[in-house]
Amino acid sequence: MAETTQLELVTPARVMVSKAAEMVVVPGSEGLFGVLPRHSALLASLQRGVVEVYESGKVIDRFMIDGGLADVSGESVTILAERAIHLGSADAAQLKTQAADASDDEAAFLNAAPEFDSCPNLNEDDYGKFLMIVVSANLSLIPKHFDPGVDRAIIQRCCAKFGFALGLPPESFARKVKEFRSFMKEINRPSKNTLTAMTRAVCYKYGVIAHQEPYFRDMNVPNPILQKNLREVMEHFLWDWEDFVDQYRVVLAPSEEQA
Repeated sequence: MAETTQLELVTPARVMVSKAAEMVVVPGSEGLFGVLPRHSALLASLQRGVVEVYESGKVIDRFMIDGGLADVSGESVTILAERAIHLGSADAAQLKTQAADASDDEAAFLNAAPEFDSCPNLNEDDYGKFLMIVVSANLSLIPKHFDPGVDRAIIQRCCAKFGFALGLPPESFARKVKEFRSFMKEINRPSKNTLTAMTRAVCYKYGVIAHQEPYFRDMNVPNPILQKNLREVMEHFLWDWEDFVDQYRVVLAPSEEQA
C-alpha cells in the first residue's frame, strides 16, 4: 500500500477537505511544488491557483484557492486559504452552496456597512442576483483572453454547465447572462472596469442605494467609500483567466469549430 500524507484544506468558514493523499501539488508564491509523504518541514505562502490531489499517479481532486499558507510536515500538509472552490463536477447542490456562502459574506458586509443611514437588512439566502453578477462579469472577460470562436465556445460551455447545475436550459441561462451584462454595462458608464461594474450592480440589484445618506440617495449613486470597500470584497470573485491560459490549452471539438 502506497504511503500517504494527510491533506487538510481549511477556509475561515469550515474544514473543506480532510483526506489522505499520495501527493498534493500546491501553488506556492514562487511556483508549484509537490508534497509527498515524509516531506521536510516547510511553511510557504501561496498564490491564487489550483491544488491538485493525487492517487495512483492520477489527479483525483482539484481545488481553486485564493492564496493563503501551507504548513507542511513529514505526515501532513495543512492549507489555510482565504477562499476555496471545489473544481470537481458541479451539481446543483454544490453550486448553490458555494453561491450561498459567498452571498452570506456579501450580505453581512453590506448590512454592517457604516455608510448607510439605515440597515439594508439583506437576506443572506438571496444569492441568485449575486451569482448572476459574478458569472456575467467573469464571462465578459473571456474575449480579452481567447481568440474569436474559442471565446464564444467557452462562454457557451459555461452557460450550459451553469444552466444544468441550476436546472435551467442553457439558452435560458445565457439569456439571463446577456441581460445582466447589458445592465452592468449601462450602469458602469463611462467606466469600463469590470470590478466597478460588479460593485455597482450589487448596489443597484439589491436596492441598497435607498439606505444611504440623502446626498447619495437623491443622486441615485453609490457612496464612493462604500464602493471602494465593496471593491475589496468583490475582487475575490474575479476569475484569473490569465492563469488559466498559462496552465491550459483550449481545443475546440469539430462541431464547435464549425459553429
